[in-house]
Amino acid sequence: MKYIISSIGKSSKSDEEKITQKYLKRLKNVELNQYEAKTNNVKLKIIEEGTKLIKSTPLNAKLILLDEQGENLSSK
Repeated sequence: MKYIISSIGKSSKSDEEKITQKYLKRLKNVELNQYEAKTNNVKLKIIEEGTKLIKSTPLNAKLILLDEQGENLSSK
């Protein structure tokens, strides 16, 4: 099974990027894709970001979306 992690925005801190790359090397079958929207228009930016995430998802894949402002769910 292959895992694809797609995110909006690129890590701006080099330390975070180093840690991320270190752990990705340990994991097999993981691909990290980072995307940025080029527009400053908020509505167009949301559409562009969503389109990039959908297009990066293979047709037969399961899509899990996370939102920093979303609801926290318990593992219980």
